[in-house]
Amino acid sequence: MTENQDYYNDAKKTKERLNEISPTMCMAKWLQVSMHLPQGLTQSCYHPPTHKIPLSELEVTPKALHNTHEKVLQRKKMWEGKRPDGCQYCWNIEDAPNGPHLSDRHYRSSEWWVKDAWNEVSEGTWDENLNPRYVEVNFNQACNFKCTYCSPHLSTEWEKEIHDHGPIRMSHGTHNNIESLRKTGLMPIEISQKENPYVQAFWKWWPELYKDLKVFRMTGGEPLMDKNTFKIFNYIVDHPNPDLELSITSNMCPPQPKLFDNFLTSMKKMENAIDDETYKDWSE
Repeated sequence: MTENQDYYNDAKKTKERLNEISPTMCMAKWLQVSMHLPQGLTQSCYHPPTHKIPLSELEVTPKALHNTHEKVLQRKKMWEGKRPDGCQYCWNIEDAPNGPHLSDRHYRSSEWWVKDAWNEVSEGTWDENLNPRYVEVNFNQACNFKCTYCSPHLSTEWEKEIHDHGPIRMSHGTHNNIESLRKTGLMPIEISQKENPYVQAFWKWWPELYKDLKVFRMTGGEPLMDKNTFKIFNYIVDHPNPDLELSITSNMCPPQPKLFDNFLTSMKKMENAIDDETYKDWSE
């Protein structure tokens, strides 16, 4: 049996398990999050649109970076067998002709990082303030590239380009228009990163969040241009977790060679820390 067949069969079995809870259940709504901290936005998986994280909710708990009231109400709908509007991507696949079809809610819910938390979700309630197992975070918009597929809200170089030369004029309108991006809430909030309440909330939550993490991804901007990235590396060195899958979306060409040197040094330190943790019990 091929790996793709295994993935399909796991998703098929997972669909049956999800249906025991609800016909619209999706573990990613509880256990996966993408946090866009420069803008103060959050989403569960990649398909639902982002929504604003209310500062009033962050004052109660930093877990509101993931467990916003809006997202909790989406979970309630799933728990009751209803379909949240933001998950239309999956509903379209499942409702397509010649079905039934498996959608990403079945595939994501079948992945390895879900397994140890399945009972925590299924035996809990829709409004529990859970820690996710799969986390993607964007700390900073800073980037030294302006890739054509990217945008000013994700790259300071693109933002500078548009400020200097204006948005790109196209037959159907303009592209990378900063004013349009600002109106839709995609541009970073105009505050220093040091004072960003969403970054501050992340670090309040991080020690607790880290204990349950299975997958942690850092994006940008360019992560190697951000101090928070190296703060994460240092934390992992001090608290090694051999089971953590760490991922960094980088152009691997930071503007200063020292940043790349620091990255390589951090990788080596984390590798050594993981090796020490893995072999500790055997050597004692």
